[in-house]
Amino acid sequence: MSDQTRRFLDHLYPDGIPQSQHLLLWTMPGKTSYWFTSLDEASDSLEYMGQKNVYIGCGLSPKDFGTTRRALAKDVSGIPGLWADIDYGGSGHKGKKYPPTQESALRLLDELAIRPSLIIHSGNGLQAWWLWDKPWIFSTKDEHDYAASVSKAWGEVLIKAGGEYSVDSVSDLSRVLRLPGSENIKDPANPKPVRMLIEDGPRWKDHQHFVKVAGIDLSPEDIKPEKNVTTKVSANLPKGDPPGAKMTILWSIDPQARDCWLGEPAPWLRDQSDSSRDLSIATRASMAGWNDLEIGQLLLAGRIHRGSDLKHPGYYDLTIRKATQNSNKPLHVREADESLGIDPDSATPEARLEKISELIGVDPAITKLTKTDGDPVVYRMYWKGRKMELGDGGGILEQSKFRKIMFDLAGVVVPRRKNPEWDKIAQMFANCVTVLEVGAEGEATSQVEAYLEAYFEAFGGDLSDNWKVRAQEREPFIKDHKGEDRLYFTLTGAQGLSSFVWSNYAVRPNASKFAGILRELGWRPEKVSIRNGDDAFKRSLWFKTVGARA
Repeated sequence: MSDQTRRFLDHLYPDGIPQSQHLLLWTMPGKTSYWFTSLDEASDSLEYMGQKNVYIGCGLSPKDFGTTRRALAKDVSGIPGLWADIDYGGSGHKGKKYPPTQESALRLLDELAIRPSLIIHSGNGLQAWWLWDKPWIFSTKDEHDYAASVSKAWGEVLIKAGGEYSVDSVSDLSRVLRLPGSENIKDPANPKPVRMLIEDGPRWKDHQHFVKVAGIDLSPEDIKPEKNVTTKVSANLPKGDPPGAKMTILWSIDPQARDCWLGEPAPWLRDQSDSSRDLSIATRASMAGWNDLEIGQLLLAGRIHRGSDLKHPGYYDLTIRKATQNSNKPLHVREADESLGIDPDSATPEARLEKISELIGVDPAITKLTKTDGDPVVYRMYWKGRKMELGDGGGILEQSKFRKIMFDLAGVVVPRRKNPEWDKIAQMFANCVTVLEVGAEGEATSQVEAYLEAYFEAFGGDLSDNWKVRAQEREPFIKDHKGEDRLYFTLTGAQGLSSFVWSNYAVRPNASKFAGILRELGWRPEKVSIRNGDDAFKRSLWFKTVGARA
């Protein structure tokens, strides 16, 4: 089983495949359909599919249609969200102009009113998913037809957002997209991995919520927008000049907004493109209390002043929607990002940590900073695959404590700074923190540790005895690996940890969250080939070194 595949499937269906529904995996060459009612079976299936292009059906089906059929659009019975397929580079069809680079394709997605939940690198392009908390299962034909209308309208939003670039229409409910964890073998001599690039984007409560915030244009009988919620893209460019008095005030209190608008260097932006400038200008104007029309006028006037392409009308609406969301980000976070030279509107924890590490003289960069949301709060810092507990917030706020921890972890003497300067760095670190959810029994990691201990005890005895038999039966086992004892177990299947937790604690684990916590605890995934007499088999397992051989 590919860890990428399982995490991806868990993102689509956090509670598993809904009852009475079937998930399609489809392979080429051969055009063979495989139907699944279990995520375990679907994620394990790549082991026997061989070197083929593997695709997943974007929609669910009410039944198994056999190995030679895919579900038609009229047969689809539910969807977990909406999707997009963005090609880039010179591989487009005649008459189509695709974004030239991966970065420009990502920027196209970034210009939408809402970020994708997932972005997949398909080998030759990008695929994006916008997911809901639970899949939308259609109860009537009218509901099915309405879903098709929503998907089609979303496709039109994507095409408009593409502007000068072509975005292929993939809105049909029967669409298949590449499966992360597989390979793109369009060129068999040069297979390319299909992998998730981003998997921490937002989710939406349901399709109604998504339609309201995504700028989807539906007919009045399909959707009645809430008061003050605009879902229809403007038919014309913003008319009129921006208010001069407001511009003067904005320029005086926010010189960076002025620099963006004039086309001056803006080193804090992710890039110096006009779309990045527009988003920064719109966000700053929104924070200053400008209304949507005034912001649109400001953006259009700025593009005219800089001699830039005026873009399509919908571009301004989508930029303003995103800016309105961005303007809710606290001012101290934006200021910290800008002082690091990072665009606040596209900043990630990883990008912030890279800049902070450079600032304090740590190379290579700190890769992750986490804290628990339980009592007590515990911070942890990750560097070169190693983990160090910082304790409570004092491990960051108190410069002497942090310097000692960094010296112990990385052998780096962090230069001393005056207290006000260190306070700014501490705030920068606070903006990078990933919060780990706490379970009912305490910290999430401690809870999983307790599950593991009970799981291993349930199988009893010396786990190194008859380890090949244990492995064949998918039980946990210990075996020697280059002079070290490694403890192995499987996460999925009847004998796996997930099933044990469900059977004994009535908790249905989310595999992607489980996998993250297991990594936090030092476990690693591995495919293991084992021969026991005449039987040879492979297992997708998790392992951890538990001791050295005498």
